[in-house]
Amino acid sequence: MAIGYLALAIVLAFTLNARARWLRIAGTVVAALGLAMMVLSIILADLDGTFAAVPSSAPAIHRITPTILNVQAAIATLAILFLTWSAWTQA
Repeated sequence: MAIGYLALAIVLAFTLNARARWLRIAGTVVAALGLAMMVLSIILADLDGTFAAVPSSAPAIHRITPTILNVQAAIATLAILFLTWSAWTQA
């Protein structure tokens, strides 16, 4: 997983800073897709009971982790919308 994130970071670094417009557009779309995969994984954790499995006796940070991740997913969704708009305007 870490190698995948490292590869994604390298691809984004090269494409988002490219001179060619089509490469910048591709980098923007790849960034949006990467965020979409993260949001999807959080939604799946919501739906499959992963977050519900946190015991009530767990420390507070463990109990609020699902809420924090859901807030991050909402922010990432806004970022996906912005990146989609940005790719559209660059095209």
